[in-house]
Amino acid sequence: MRPLTERDPIEGLVPLSRERTRVLSEYRSSFFVDSGERVLERRIVRINFHCNQACDFCFVSRELPPIDHEIIEREIRDVAERGATLELSGGEPTLNPRVVEYLRFAREVGVRDLELQTNAIKMADPAFAAELVGAGLTRAFVSLHGTTAAVCDRVTAAPGTFVRTVAGIRNLLAGGVAVRLNFVLCGYNVAELPTLPAFVRDVLCAGLPDARVDANFSFVAASTDNVPRDTKLIPRFSDVAWALEAAHTAALERGLVWTGFESKCGVPACYLPLGLREAHFAHDLPDEERARATGFTKAPVCATCELDRRCYGIRTTYAEMYGVDELRPIRGGEVTSAAAQRSWADSVGGSPDREQVQLRAGLRELMKKERPSREEAERTATVAREAGLFAAVFAEGPRTIAFVAPTPEIVAEAMALEPASVASFHDRRPLVLRMGALLGYPACCVEAFADSAEQSDRALVRRLAEAQGDRSFGPERNWVAAHLRAFSHFPCSPGCEATAELGRRTLAAIAAERPTYAAALDRALRSVAVLGEDGQFALLEGAVRDGEGFVYERVLSHDNLGLDPGARASAAFAQFRASVVQVLTRGDRVIRAPHALRVERQGALVGEIPRNGGAPWLLDFTGGARAARRLPMFEEARDAAPELKLQLDSPCGQGCEFCSIPLARVSAPDPGALLRSIEQGAAEGQRALRLTGIDPLAFPSIVPLLAAARERGFASVELHGPTTRLDAALLDEILAVAPERLRFHVPVYGADAATHDAVVGRSGAFDRVIAALDALASRAVPVTLHTVLTPRVLAALPTIVALAQQRALPFAADLPFPDTESPDDAFHRVSLPQRAVAAALVATSLDVRALASVAGLAPCVLHAALHEVEPPRAAALVALRRGPSPATGIRTSTVKCRHADRCGWLGLCSGQLLRSYVGVYGDEEFVAL
Repeated sequence: MRPLTERDPIEGLVPLSRERTRVLSEYRSSFFVDSGERVLERRIVRINFHCNQACDFCFVSRELPPIDHEIIEREIRDVAERGATLELSGGEPTLNPRVVEYLRFAREVGVRDLELQTNAIKMADPAFAAELVGAGLTRAFVSLHGTTAAVCDRVTAAPGTFVRTVAGIRNLLAGGVAVRLNFVLCGYNVAELPTLPAFVRDVLCAGLPDARVDANFSFVAASTDNVPRDTKLIPRFSDVAWALEAAHTAALERGLVWTGFESKCGVPACYLPLGLREAHFAHDLPDEERARATGFTKAPVCATCELDRRCYGIRTTYAEMYGVDELRPIRGGEVTSAAAQRSWADSVGGSPDREQVQLRAGLRELMKKERPSREEAERTATVAREAGLFAAVFAEGPRTIAFVAPTPEIVAEAMALEPASVASFHDRRPLVLRMGALLGYPACCVEAFADSAEQSDRALVRRLAEAQGDRSFGPERNWVAAHLRAFSHFPCSPGCEATAELGRRTLAAIAAERPTYAAALDRALRSVAVLGEDGQFALLEGAVRDGEGFVYERVLSHDNLGLDPGARASAAFAQFRASVVQVLTRGDRVIRAPHALRVERQGALVGEIPRNGGAPWLLDFTGGARAARRLPMFEEARDAAPELKLQLDSPCGQGCEFCSIPLARVSAPDPGALLRSIEQGAAEGQRALRLTGIDPLAFPSIVPLLAAARERGFASVELHGPTTRLDAALLDEILAVAPERLRFHVPVYGADAATHDAVVGRSGAFDRVIAALDALASRAVPVTLHTVLTPRVLAALPTIVALAQQRALPFAADLPFPDTESPDDAFHRVSLPQRAVAAALVATSLDVRALASVAGLAPCVLHAALHEVEPPRAAALVALRRGPSPATGIRTSTVKCRHADRCGWLGLCSGQLLRSYVGVYGDEEFVAL
């Protein structure tokens, strides 16, 4: 918006009315963008203010009268003279009877970049759409705020218009108009943001092969007084971060270009996935734009953010509603969201140097490190010398190599051998054999390489793939994953036993030094590999044979493995990513067919990967494992057996973000009283024991207590609590005395240390939990993973579920609950509206029983979220007869739901609501079913 100037038409001394002043100040606005080459001005000209929809978040004053025709023409001419971009807008500009005339006029006066901002309702008439195209329209910015009529018509408050908007978009696309969809994310359509890419492909572009569609993202904002400051309309950034992540992934899978995240209507950079942040916050805001950007606020920490000059911050009105505590600085390219593109290696604490491990284990005498420059090679040599090794740099022509060995004699020999490696084929054979021996390669493999006329990597890959065929090998023979495999050479054959022995010994050496990493490496290598023609690969982690194909849990490839940036930047890998990796990511079963790899999900075909000339190959390194019964993602509700519950409130040493229990005042219960409870329970016929509390494993008498339970006839124990204290010695003590059936319930709040440790407030906690899980797995102790759905955890939910699937563990989730009635309780900071939780869970496509088992989630809220997406799944809730109460296990008070006396679904719900929850969010989202 702009103030009035002398250019505005003021006749004589007649004062302007307030209404007239508003018209002249609101009919146009400008902003500036950095294209990477120069700063460009974009001018929005509103040719009317009224509209045929009534979106709650619309900031335009729809009651204002029309703008004078002469003012609009003058503005269009000025845009042409300035070389700016023109965006004709409203209200709804197609309601101005002169819209076609303005389009034609803009072209006549020389506007080169022209866009019409519209809801496309009138374009449902093919004749009107054709008239706009005839007037010179080539690009349209179309508002579409949902992918279903129920949601979109609710947002626009205009029933029936969704169908007409879709028809209008298709008419524009058929006429050759490039369409940019504008999706304004608000509290009512969060769950539909991730579905937009599929909707574009499957609905808007269906049957239109030349259609050009991209998308613009906007976040609802109270940018003017026309927009109510309603928390149901304007959600927190933290409530919708999961949707941004899911939408980003879906857009990548379907090739949809998405813009606007960095705009005034976007979101702060610290709430974007890494890929979006890198793409959209590449340039500082132009000085002209920074000077005009009013109505925004930043937190003090923003001054330390590396993207400070590229980000507007948040709307001042948003800060007045929610504060600025959600903002945090981005430093050194860190990944904000736990579910963002974090590398596999980082998630397991970083990859050890395979060759250094072999050198320390006596499996090789020499390391040969090829580097892109002499400076890099010298740095490698310096690091080696600091570690007590000997090193030298060989640099000749394009080859730069650092040789590292435990003795100077071996380094000197390698330096002498390397120049001769370019000798004639026969002359260099003995030199190749000697170099291979120093590097620890099996003699049979070195001889095969030395005798082969085809020594390119591509030829070796093809030879090995064809030789392996349909045979299944174990992870120690996985030769495909070049940067992860347990050896550095190409084996002479897929079944080479010498290579397998080297692989086994290398993996054992890694396990001795890094057991947690070794377990993750074993899962990655124990996979089915999809191998491309030029060595690109994808690992189907968790794969097992299932009939004619393989089912798998997730896809690992160069992107999320964080490997070989040169390969990732190549055109060949870009093609492999688009045609192979993204297709595999959509499914969970792959079948080898004669001319293609078929990819399925839940029995439905989601894509095919053509097999041209034998590639891509499907290579089995699972060791012949076959699929067993697939575990549910979430632990299903079971009939409750009579059990004795004992609470062992011992200090845990953590500070979880959802917990308000003052640990300093926590004291362990009296062991004598606990023993009497066990004796009384046994006398009453109880045979199941549940140990809970802040950290039962911190209770000094935990082992004698379990022994007493076993002696008195208890047959099972469910132990809930952190496992950060569970080392192998304590576990063995517990197993020696505990009742026969023992299950650990282990809380996990992220699939990586950064997220989990941030939630629990304790550095190193995640590594201790993973070590405990490894110890439990090695002793075949049943485990259920648990989590509490705070905003941070909800954003990481897909990766946490993936972690559970990797380990074949059932998984359970709870909503946060208050520890006290105080308004300072952590519940008020970390709880989420149940509708936001339900939308996020429904977007994961979990089955109905899994969704209904989320403790604390009211079935009516879940039903509403399901019904918006898939009514049959919502109807399936009727078949369930029980479910966790929203009040289960809480320490604070509840209130009766106002629908409890007339709701037919009390079999799934206690009819009670947390008093603290109602105080924060009200009870309007709960309805009678």
